[in-house]
Amino acid sequence: MQNGFLTESNNFIEKSLALDPEGFFARYLRAYLPNFERRNWMATKTILDEEYRINPMRFDILAETGKVNFMMKDYAAARICYDSALSMMNRFRMNILRHEYLRIGVTYKHTGDTAKARYYLDQYQTFVDEDQTIYKDLNQGSLLLQKGRKQEALGLVTTFADRHDYFVYMLLMIDVDPLFEGLYREKAFQNAVKKMNANFWRTHERLDERWRTSFEDL
Repeated sequence: MQNGFLTESNNFIEKSLALDPEGFFARYLRAYLPNFERRNWMATKTILDEEYRINPMRFDILAETGKVNFMMKDYAAARICYDSALSMMNRFRMNILRHEYLRIGVTYKHTGDTAKARYYLDQYQTFVDEDQTIYKDLNQGSLLLQKGRKQEALGLVTTFADRHDYFVYMLLMIDVDPLFEGLYREKAFQNAVKKMNANFWRTHERLDERWRTSFEDL
C-alpha cells in the first residue's frame, strides 16, 4: 500500500483476514484503501469508527480517526478523538503519538486551547530535532509553517521534493493536508507536489518491474 500497489495490497489484506479474521493490523490497514483509491476520508472514518467500536482500547485507532477528522477540517471532532487517545496513551505510559503532535497541537489551536496548542507544538519540535529519517525536512517545514515562517517552510518542502527515496503514500495527500494550507497557492509548493508525485510513481514503476513476478508467486 505504501508504495502505491493498492490492488495487490487489498488482495493480501483479504488473504490475511481469511487466515485471521480478527487480525488487528489488516483490519486497520483496510480502512485506508478507500481514501488512497478515491480520497474518500469519510469511508475511512466509517471503517475506523467500526474498528474502535469493536475494541475501545485501541487508542491508536482513535488517534487515526482524529487525523481523518483533521484532514476533513472537522477540528472539533478531531479534538474529541485526540483528547481520548492521549488520555489512554498516558494511562498506559506509551508515548507512541509523537509523530502526530503537530496535528494535535494545531487541533487545539483551532479549538481555542492555546496552552495545549503551544505544549504539543513544543513537543513536536523535540520530535523533529531527534528525527533522523528522510522526512525530517518535511516535518520541520510543516512545523515552521504553523509558526508563521512561511518562506523557510517552503524552502524545506522544496528541498524534500528533490529526494527520490520516499515511499509513504500519504505524501500524495500533501496538497489537501491542512498542515500545509498556508502554502497551497504558492507556485513553488505546487511544483514541489508535482515533483513528489512524479518521483513516487517513478519509484513505483521500478518496483513493479523488479518485483511483479515475486508478488504473483505468493
